Amino acid sequence: RFESVKVRGEASLLIEDTQRRKAKAQEEVSKRIADRLEDIYGLTLGLKKELEANDNQTQLLMQAFKHLEFVLTQSKRPLKIALKCLNIREEKVDIENVKDFVEKCLKREVDVIRDYQGKINILLQLIEMQIFEFEMCFDDARRFDSAAQNVLLRWNIIGRAQALD
Repeated sequence: RFESVKVRGEASLLIEDTQRRKAKAQEEVSKRIADRLEDIYGLTLGLKKELEANDNQTQLLMQAFKHLEFVLTQSKRPLKIALKCLNIREEKVDIENVKDFVEKCLKREVDVIRDYQGKINILLQLIEMQIFEFEMCFDDARRFDSAAQNVLLRWNIIGRAQALD
């Protein structure tokens, strides 16, 4: 009988010690999870700010793209006129065919317009690539934000369930 009382006493001490260690471990884990959730929350706030900035940049790039497209279409008219003038001058024969400063300026104007049209086309391609990259990043960020929101929601549910216990 003495042995049984002794064993029960040791068992209750072991149970109490195990419960204390379990409670302490649970407390530490809960603290680490809470710290991690704070980090996730901070990241989601930062991510939302970055997404907003990204969206603003994308809108600015779209406006620049439209403006450059307009400039490119508007540059076709002066090029067409300069080429028409050059063709008219080249069609002249003999004494009427004059190689003068005006023709030189027309050729230079055609070269400058074509050069800038090429630069505008390069800019348009760069803007398209940047918009595409922004959209890809935006999609990735949205997926991350959604996953983070799910983690925070699950933790809220777990916290409420533990509060009920």
